[in-house]
Amino acid sequence: MGMVAPEFLPVWGGVGTHIVELVSHMPEDVELCVLTVRRTIPGTSEFMERDEVLASIGRPIELVELSDARDTFLYNASFQVSCARHIPRVVREHGIELLHTHFPHMSDLLLKLRGYPVPSITTVHTTIAGQVSGTRASGMGFFELEPSERFTLLLSPLLRVLERSYLARTRNIITVSRWLSRLLEQHYDMEGKRLEVIPNGVDADVYAPRSTERLVDTSDPIVLFTGRLVSAKGISVLIEAMEDVLKRTDAHFVFVGGGSPIPYIERMRKRGIPPSSYTFLGYLRTREEMVAAYNMADVYVAPTLYENLPIRILEAMACERAVVASNVCAIPEAIEHGINGLLVPPRNSKALAHALMRLLEDDSLRMRLGRRARQTVLERFSWHSIAMRTAALYEHVLESVR
Repeated sequence: MGMVAPEFLPVWGGVGTHIVELVSHMPEDVELCVLTVRRTIPGTSEFMERDEVLASIGRPIELVELSDARDTFLYNASFQVSCARHIPRVVREHGIELLHTHFPHMSDLLLKLRGYPVPSITTVHTTIAGQVSGTRASGMGFFELEPSERFTLLLSPLLRVLERSYLARTRNIITVSRWLSRLLEQHYDMEGKRLEVIPNGVDADVYAPRSTERLVDTSDPIVLFTGRLVSAKGISVLIEAMEDVLKRTDAHFVFVGGGSPIPYIERMRKRGIPPSSYTFLGYLRTREEMVAAYNMADVYVAPTLYENLPIRILEAMACERAVVASNVCAIPEAIEHGINGLLVPPRNSKALAHALMRLLEDDSLRMRLGRRARQTVLERFSWHSIAMRTAALYEHVLESVR
């Protein structure tokens, strides 16, 4: 099995987390060769040596690094070229029978365009149109956007053409939610394709309620946001809600994730939100740090404008955090309002502020939602079962071409 991984270790975003966890939990009888990039986290010196990457996976894999990644968008083009040049050789040398690729990165785009014959499965995590709509919905100015969002906006006409061409040449597709499966069937030609829904997951043995060191020096209740600092995740909406929350109660807002905080700090400054009310922790490299971040939170918030089924929400749920999230895309497939979390309309800062204050002021509700959230993860979002289902799909695809 060849896993074509445009994101791997150190993890930068949700696709990278998905690939790392899937590889780590794949049954031992699936021999894995990971074809990936040498990632340096933008804006940091974070980098993992080859031996450290292999040790972190926790199971035997072959690791083939095809190119470098030092930015958040342009590296994809060089990785696509490297895949076109080197995958045929790697397939021969490692005896790869099946490739598993990931969209919207389209790492094997050039191979698909030339009709490369090795069978493949593609996991579709989102769409170009969805990414653009989320960015535009944020209302942020062009130069406030993270570089990958700027490039996606500028190149969206071309990217959407390539998206349709790529999906038209893709026969076996995994989506990580029922919502995205329906969207593909409605807006793309899925006739004659195998379309399977296999969700994102969480390692609930790692992401669990624990007594951990507090990463922020504050005695106020903590509202936690995690994720790359990109506009589509709704940070601008959260800033509007912060203003209302801080008028009624003491709280400290903590932001964890790579990217520049400057546009958001400037927005807070203009709204008169004091720096003592928030902390940007930046990129956290290890799972231990992330577990500590979740466990120090009183409330977890995901005000996203467009996203599929965010792994970070599932991680917070696994740590028994009460979650407030936007009622968009596939998030309602994990969160049932009032049962294991709270859902609010997207772009509605007043509703978001009300939900946050409700949880900050009601200890029993917060604890009850957190317990039910973890139970949801244990029952439905285990990486072990997800990896088993994915391995079974590998077998079905291989049997169909033998």
